[in-house]
Amino acid sequence: MLATQGVLIIEAAPNDGAWGIAMNSADALRHVQAPHFDLHSAADEPVRFEVHGTQFTRPRREANALGKALMITRSALLAGVEAPPGIELRDAVGLVTKHMRLLRLPFDWAAAELRLREAL
Repeated sequence: MLATQGVLIIEAAPNDGAWGIAMNSADALRHVQAPHFDLHSAADEPVRFEVHGTQFTRPRREANALGKALMITRSALLAGVEAPPGIELRDAVGLVTKHMRLLRLPFDWAAAELRLREAL
């Protein structure tokens, strides 16, 4: 992750517009404009995706939470921030999402945290 330096990180997930960008990787490589999914995106264009037959729409600025979390984690690693010994994954994710909130990053927290709880 450190080798990516300041490169935009995106989660190419066609059925996830909260943690991902609601596109597969091939479409993302052709169509993604970095300002739409970066940390401080203000893009209002809609992202549309379907999960289990239900259609969702949200502003682009609220998508790519996983990519944003990884970029924040990368910044912390580059700055030499160390995690407490024995930290659990859930707690580490909590620290990153707290930082995302402090930065006031636009994001649908309720949807993403629900998905995260399902995954962990």
